[in-house]
Amino acid sequence: MKFGPTGADKHHMTSGPLTREARLRLPRWPRPGIVLLAGLIVTLLLGAVDSWYQLTNRDSSLFDLDDERNLPALISGLVLMAAAMCSLLGARLRSLGQRRLLIMLALGFAFLALDEWFLIHERLEGKTGVDWQTLYVPLALVGFAVWLKMLGVFRPVAFGRPLVALGAACWAASQALENVQWSGDEPVLGYRLYVSVEEILEMVGSLSFFVATYAAVLATSYASTRPARGDVARARGVTTAALR
Repeated sequence: MKFGPTGADKHHMTSGPLTREARLRLPRWPRPGIVLLAGLIVTLLLGAVDSWYQLTNRDSSLFDLDDERNLPALISGLVLMAAAMCSLLGARLRSLGQRRLLIMLALGFAFLALDEWFLIHERLEGKTGVDWQTLYVPLALVGFAVWLKMLGVFRPVAFGRPLVALGAACWAASQALENVQWSGDEPVLGYRLYVSVEEILEMVGSLSFFVATYAAVLATSYASTRPARGDVARARGVTTAALR
């Protein structure tokens, strides 16, 4: 797949079919399936490293899935910010014909990325004394409405709907696990296992949404580099006439 035309390539898009040289100048981006696979491998590796540190009773602050502002938190925030950037780029390219929806997604993913690193939800819980999941119920309801819209909008994207559905399922499951990790103020038996599974599910959910938005941008950009059928016919006519 090829990604967005720039500079002189735009001239080729508007005046006729892209030449082979122009196509070669378009940067090549990895396929969404490759991005998804790479992200899953990184996520599972983070889980494996965290488990190894826990089993060997070593200091795992850098890889601890239950800690903040470390490598897993940084990667999780970057994935969410990447989803925000893809959504914003998709809005600019008018991917899927849904500019407003993509802008809303960009804002939502960007907020979640900042929340992941700056611990906004934990600070709100500390200041108000109200569980952050309760405070975020209005945001969750808005997110659910946007997600329902996404299911229809991402249908033309290859594996778009399954990725959107997987992202929501993983996020929902991770929040359900967070609810059963504590009994009052005390962690329950198997707390570490719950935390590891919860954090991995959360990262897989974020990765799924990122790949869905990434695939939408790639599909739009790739389609924009395809010459119109009429342009191809005219180009062939010119070539034939020149050979006579």
